[in-house]
Amino acid sequence: MYRGDQARDGHPPGATLGVEGARHLKPAWQVELSGGVSGTPAVAGGVVVAASGGGVVAAYRVSSGTRIWQVDGLG
Repeated sequence: MYRGDQARDGHPPGATLGVEGARHLKPAWQVELSGGVSGTPAVAGGVVVAASGGGVVAAYRVSSGTRIWQVDGLG
């Protein structure tokens, strides 16, 4: 069905995360980049690419947080 339901609002029943469900959430993994992340990371094909204020761009596997590559000294 287009956009999840007949209302076409993109919010199919059961897709909302409530307070009870949110209490059980925790980060799957996290990394630190020098200067902190400056912007929204790009996510595609199971890979997260993030840039930092410290001139680092790095790619990580969504599933594990394992670093795939990193470039330092940008900016």
